[in-house]
Amino acid sequence: MYAYQKNDEDLALELAVAISKTSANELLCKKINAICCNIQLAKVEEILVPLTLAVESGGASLDLSRVAEFMSRVKQQERMGITGSASSSIGAVSSALGP
Repeated sequence: MYAYQKNDEDLALELAVAISKTSANELLCKKINAICCNIQLAKVEEILVPLTLAVESGGASLDLSRVAEFMSRVKQQERMGITGSASSSIGAVSSALGP
């Protein structure tokens, strides 16, 4: 086996692992969006573009206090158990993102 063939195999494996992790993170983010927007998981795709445009349109003038207020409400719902099984998803994201 040539060195470049081994390198190709290693890169292909690394790519497969990266794609798998990306897919898992994408699903987790979709679940969080569904919970936060109070919609079904299947409908998340429909709101992603408008939601992204709304956030991006804020640019440098994005009101971080509003974002903090929103996150506070999500955490409050989590503590109250309103989100149900979603609390484990939010906790998983929090721990994945770190401090």
